Amino acid sequence: MALLDAEVRTSGARGARTTLALAMCFHHAVLDDGGPDAAIRDLDQLTRGHDYAYYTDIAHFMAGRSLHIPSTERWYDGPDQVRDRWRSLVTARPAQPGPWQGLAR
Repeated sequence: MALLDAEVRTSGARGARTTLALAMCFHHAVLDDGGPDAAIRDLDQLTRGHDYAYYTDIAHFMAGRSLHIPSTERWYDGPDQVRDRWRSLVTARPAQPGPWQGLAR
């Protein structure tokens, strides 16, 4: 994962960097290892004032965290239903070890 992160940063492709940062948020949320907060901060720095700002909302939803500031996003089904759907992706992951647990943090 660290090699992929370095390659994406070198490429300068903001979309790829934000997608990788969102994947890291998901990774830490599944592991419930305390890492989502740092990953969310990294994602927020990448997206603030740019495209993909809604990724920060999604990362909060996946981690079961409340938003620090009110979202400017308008979710089709409303924020509560969207939050529940994203959180269920994390909580539906199996509890037993899987290939994602070997990824670098």
